Amino acid sequence: MACYLNCLPLEVALGASTPMWGTVLQQVEILYRKLLFLLNTMDDIIPLLKIMSSLFKIPLISQFKGILEPFSKVLSYAIQTQTMNYGCLIEICYLCYKAFTKDIGGSIPSNVVIKDCSSITLEYGSGFTTGISECMKLNLGDILEFLTDFHAISKIKSYCKGINVGLNDDTLGGIIKCSIAQYLALEITKGNGRDNRAVTRYFPWLCSTSITQQSPREFIECIGHIRLLSWLLLGSLTHTALQGNNNNNCQILSQPIPQEASCQIADHIQVIMAGFAEQPKASILHMSSLFHTFILCQLWTIYLEQGLSSNIPITEAYNVTMNILFDFWGKVTPCILQLIQQSKMLCEIVSLHFLSMLEALLECQSTFVGKLLPLWTPVLCSSQLQLPGHLQVRLQNCRNFPPTSIQEAIPEKLKLANLHNPMLLRWLQRLQFKMGQIELQSSTATQFYSL
Repeated sequence: MACYLNCLPLEVALGASTPMWGTVLQQVEILYRKLLFLLNTMDDIIPLLKIMSSLFKIPLISQFKGILEPFSKVLSYAIQTQTMNYGCLIEICYLCYKAFTKDIGGSIPSNVVIKDCSSITLEYGSGFTTGISECMKLNLGDILEFLTDFHAISKIKSYCKGINVGLNDDTLGGIIKCSIAQYLALEITKGNGRDNRAVTRYFPWLCSTSITQQSPREFIECIGHIRLLSWLLLGSLTHTALQGNNNNNCQILSQPIPQEASCQIADHIQVIMAGFAEQPKASILHMSSLFHTFILCQLWTIYLEQGLSSNIPITEAYNVTMNILFDFWGKVTPCILQLIQQSKMLCEIVSLHFLSMLEALLECQSTFVGKLLPLWTPVLCSSQLQLPGHLQVRLQNCRNFPPTSIQEAIPEKLKLANLHNPMLLRWLQRLQFKMGQIELQSSTATQFYSL
């Protein structure tokens, strides 16, 4: 049947033969509904997908919305159990969107397409529109909830047990979250406009004037905001590392969070720094809050610095961004210094996080580190702490860090990939893994800690 339909000129299925095709579509819907109970007995369901592609070309199919339900279940099963051809998946998505444009809010299987979320970002800057991103617009609320849920990666890993997905289940969750964050960053960038409408709608807490720590509940909410921002910035920077931060070649800029939100982000970090020593240690989220806070600090710094690449140092825009960065760290650094004065144990924890952040910024060729290293030195040279020998070596290496030639630092396989910023991408991929692992460990630990 797949071969037969593929040979027919289905796009011109109008005129006297139209009633016949109506009967065919009704029978195909019945057939697919019955086949749903037999899918696990079939070794190859690719012909079923080819039949779907052929039938989507019939103009009359727009009158048969009920056929989408069995089609979506077959496609979902194929994605989960079969080795699919990428072109076949794109063709089904494109033809489905083209046939049911008016019913995009109805039964189109957007929840199926999210499993292959990396294909969504291909639409930005591409001349071949599949309609996947249009379907996903309806699920932005679910995407935010997915990125905020620190159990999500654990659920993905549990779901993959016993299934040959062809990927390492330790990295799969982080890859999916980062890919979805890329799409969300692009969608928010596109929807912001001059008044940052999208940010105001989806991140209203970024528009508040100040944050006041009141209870453990507000503290946990603040951690959730920081984690969500970190994933969003990770997605934005990953797109920048892959495609560049300019509008050449029809590539869309990925800058979802405006620079003006820097004060609110600093307020969130201040809440964590001020409350870390005071809040009860019963929650695993509390225990990992410093990790997420320092991750956000380095992501926000790199995010703003990447925005500088399109401006000449003598321009006003460049100076404004640098002043925002100085102001950000001018607010955050005193909170860090105050925290390390609490106890020797806190001083050791904070110093380790800060040293790791310093090494990460240097690895990304941050020009901002040299300007603030004198301000940051007291954090690592506190009277409360005598750094062990190996940490002193790491700190001295940061102070003596030589300028690195980009070509020297890029692995050979990344040089051949035609990437915009391979060094940044390499660091982001490691950070993506770390963020995924800490969420996985936090999710597992909550089984033993009461939140």
